[in-house]
Amino acid sequence: MIRKLKKVFEKVTGERKWESFPQVIQIDTNNHCGPDWCGVYCNYCYPQWKIVRGERKYAEMPTNAVELILRQIARHGKHEMDLVDFFLNGDGFTEPRLPNFHRYSKKLLPNAITQTFTNGVRWENYEAAMPLDRVCFTISAHTPSLYKKIHRGNHFEDALHGLELTLDARKQNQRVEVHCVITKDNYPHLRNWWRFFGVNYPDAVPVISPLVGSYDNAPSRLAAGELTLDQMEEAVIDVVGGEGRMWTRELIPDEKPCVLWDNMSVDVGGWILQCCNWSPPEDVNYGNVYKMEEEGYTLRDAWRNRLENRMDNRLCQSCNMKHSNHVKRMADMRVRA
Repeated sequence: MIRKLKKVFEKVTGERKWESFPQVIQIDTNNHCGPDWCGVYCNYCYPQWKIVRGERKYAEMPTNAVELILRQIARHGKHEMDLVDFFLNGDGFTEPRLPNFHRYSKKLLPNAITQTFTNGVRWENYEAAMPLDRVCFTISAHTPSLYKKIHRGNHFEDALHGLELTLDARKQNQRVEVHCVITKDNYPHLRNWWRFFGVNYPDAVPVISPLVGSYDNAPSRLAAGELTLDQMEEAVIDVVGGEGRMWTRELIPDEKPCVLWDNMSVDVGGWILQCCNWSPPEDVNYGNVYKMEEEGYTLRDAWRNRLENRMDNRLCQSCNMKHSNHVKRMADMRVRA
């Protein structure tokens, strides 16, 4: 009913919420993950692949930069923002500042959900994530042998222990999710994965999601193998049911041109990216939060610039998350001043 009323309102006013400001922002408070921090290295993970190859370095975003982003949202997108995700390339259990970030976010954006992602392996630090509204685990396997293939480590039991600790300590109304990112290795076992977590962890919300691919993302391409997005989406619907627990291209609300369209991401280097799809930040970006005040622009300006881009960039053209009717949806979109 709420969604129907929202659509009626948008039809009457001619406004779409995500045209004014993104509904989701991902803030890369640190990129601490991978073998040096968690002992695991997901076979589809672009940023950790770059770090292992020596092309990126571990870093954290200064607290004042995170707070600047949140103030910008409160100033320009307070009523549009649904979700503040303190995660992009790092692991939530490696971020001790999460309680402070949560409090600051709630002070400025009381209606926005706060969230982080973790693989659960650094379970000794799980308490840092407990103040958040939502804690999401990425555990894309349900057996130790499959876990080793996908996460490149022998930490299956540690990941489950982190999930158990979080579920035992969660506060009322806190949402805990466990995610499976589809790869060619776990594709044949999705139903068993769904059953394993549904039976053993009924208080966690299971989510199966497709693997994002783009031009520079060799790990994702290798992990996906010959799987198409159509096959991944069909598998999700087959396991989960007609509604699904993910956004498929056919279920994208508000006529968005792609699954990730309402998402703004800022990486640990301060670059304002196209979305959370992995690519070299210097290829497609809309400025840098570290230079934003000095150079006289805002996150609202960056968002408008992104909309005006109309997906006319190398990343979007190579991405597999586009709606089949994305050209028409983009042509019909207005960019408000």
